[in-house]
Amino acid sequence: MAGLFDASIDIEFIEKEIVRCVSMVRGGIHAILVVFSVRNRFLKEEFDVITRLRTLFGSRVDDYLIVVFTGGDELEANEQSLKDLLKESSCPEPLKETLSLCQDRVVLFNNRTKDETKKAQQLRDLLSLVNIVLTNNLKPYTQETLSEFIVRHIILHHLLHYYNLCSINLKF
Repeated sequence: MAGLFDASIDIEFIEKEIVRCVSMVRGGIHAILVVFSVRNRFLKEEFDVITRLRTLFGSRVDDYLIVVFTGGDELEANEQSLKDLLKESSCPEPLKETLSLCQDRVVLFNNRTKDETKKAQQLRDLLSLVNIVLTNNLKPYTQETLSEFIVRHIILHHLLHYYNLCSINLKF
């Protein structure tokens, strides 16, 4: 789904692509991974992706979200842990909020390690979080889940539009 969160792409096209992609995943989506690098400052555009996910999938997306950080090697070189980094006052509020909403499902990857044991542990940590997501949600995010959200979204949109028209008419 690369490029789907490009702000220059029409939202209706993105919605259709999301529906198409979800329908193609046999058995549904078990987890949604959002990847950040600890090497870079957290930019507004990165958090816009999460906001867009919530807009497209509904607030239940947080139930399926796992935040993956890359660049663990840099933290190790600075003798810093991911917990230390996330507790710093410079950690942006949108990131803290996202981590809270996804129940702190976070995993750190050291992309440069040659240690096979460490690589295997990183993978086990990620798969453990995916299992937690599945256990908590009881079922994957499916086309049915998305369809229910879209129907509720359309109904809400029409109700708000109707009430806005009514309130306009009442003012006259």
